[in-house]
Amino acid sequence: LILSVDPKTTGIRRTWVYLHADRLLELYETLDSIANSAEQFASELDAIEPPRREPCLDGLYRMAECAVTAIHELEYAVSAFVRALCRPEYTISITDRVRTIRAIEKEADAIRDEVLSAAFAETFDAASVVYRQLAVLLDAVLDAIEDVTDRMNLISSTEAWLDVDIYPAPEPN
Repeated sequence: LILSVDPKTTGIRRTWVYLHADRLLELYETLDSIANSAEQFASELDAIEPPRREPCLDGLYRMAECAVTAIHELEYAVSAFVRALCRPEYTISITDRVRTIRAIEKEADAIRDEVLSAAFAETFDAASVVYRQLAVLLDAVLDAIEDVTDRMNLISSTEAWLDVDIYPAPEPN
């Protein structure tokens, strides 16, 4: 009987979750940083009410759209990841989701740079600094989304039995 025992029959994944609750708490803390970043951006935007500069507002809007798309991808990835931690029958790959999140974050970085250029294009005044701050705050939301994928990679890379494919394999030269 003992010789035929494997992780699936002993519930090792459930045990892993129990023994490594700290790692899951770190994952949830990283997830919470997304909400904190979004709340800070929204609070500052509401409190400051900068004068309208259409190119800057357009860029912030496009960055927000990127964040919404990335968070939808992350929702699937995190749900699948946590299920894989808890259920022995799950073997998953979230590589495509992570690749999409990283591409969205890179696109948002380019938009952020456009906002910064637009903010300081005509004049250097308080509104320019405000738009710079708002772009940086909104970029922090997208960075936090990407940080969650890094945290999932750290969690999964320490366990050989956990078959979760997060990052794409390097392409051959």
